[in-house]
Amino acid sequence: GTAMQEALLLGVGILKSRLLQERLDLGNHQFVNYVRIHGDEGAAQMSVLAMHGFGTGLAVWASTLKALSQACSHIYAVDLPGHALSSETTAIGSGIGKLGLPPNVEDTELLYLNVLEKWRETLCERR
Repeated sequence: GTAMQEALLLGVGILKSRLLQERLDLGNHQFVNYVRIHGDEGAAQMSVLAMHGFGTGLAVWASTLKALSQACSHIYAVDLPGHALSSETTAIGSGIGKLGLPPNVEDTELLYLNVLEKWRETLCERR
């Protein structure tokens, strides 16, 4: 596995077979990194999406993932575009700022929502 996956496994105490690191290809050399964790047997049949704030990554959830895996059947933690192991967003559109994100808050939020919706649709198609 990757260094991030190994760090999450050590910090969280989740079996390696239950944590999968994956990437969603968005086209134009863009991708979103995420981890999927299968919860404990007997956990409630529900899915949880852990989203980080600006300037961090999915690893911010490391201390919470074990508790979530005991309570929920599926846990997902996503690196938003331009953060951690997800790609920068320079190929997504015009008016992109220095960090690969749109120059204003509204367009950045819309970018995140569009990417998360594409991610959600892709997961549903794979089921």
